[in-house]
Amino acid sequence: MQAIKQAVDGDTIQVLSGIYEENIVIETSVYIKPVPGEEVTIRSENLATINCSAMTAKIEDITLEHAGGNASLKGQQGVRCVEVHEGDLELNNCDVTC
Repeated sequence: MQAIKQAVDGDTIQVLSGIYEENIVIETSVYIKPVPGEEVTIRSENLATINCSAMTAKIEDITLEHAGGNASLKGQQGVRCVEVHEGDLELNNCDVTC
C-alpha cells in the first residue's frame, strides 16, 4: 500500500475492498481502515503481514492473514502475522489468522 509509505503522523488511510498480497510496514502513526462497507484482507507468506515500529498506529475492520512460515516454530523465534517492534499497535475488530 503506497499510501502508508507516503503517510505522515495522524493520517487516516481508507482502503478499498480487496485482497492485498503484501507485507505492510508501518513507521508513522496512522489509522488504517476500509472504506465504509468494504471488506479488506491483507495476506502474506514470507515476512510478517504487519510490521509496526510507529509510536502509535491503529488498524480497524481488516482481516490479517499469514500463510507461510514453519508451524513448528509456534511460540518461538519465527515470522508472525503481526510484529510490533516499538510503540503501540491497536487492532480493533480485526480477524487475525496465522
